Amino acid sequence: MTTAERIYAEVKRLPEDLADRVLDFVLSLEQRHAVGQTVQETERGEAEVPVLDTRGWHFDREQANAR
Repeated sequence: MTTAERIYAEVKRLPEDLADRVLDFVLSLEQRHAVGQTVQETERGEAEVPVLDTRGWHFDREQANAR
């Protein structure tokens, strides 16, 4: 029996809310360890984070500190 089969057998016995927690955990592991991403996608990392264009915005210190 593979590890995936063992996990499946155990999760089938859990109540739905606990099975949802297991799924959330698995998805977070995938994201944390970049499972399913290519090496290029992983290496890009922060390069894909959009940059906020602030041209044309007026930042008034008095208004900002009044909040």
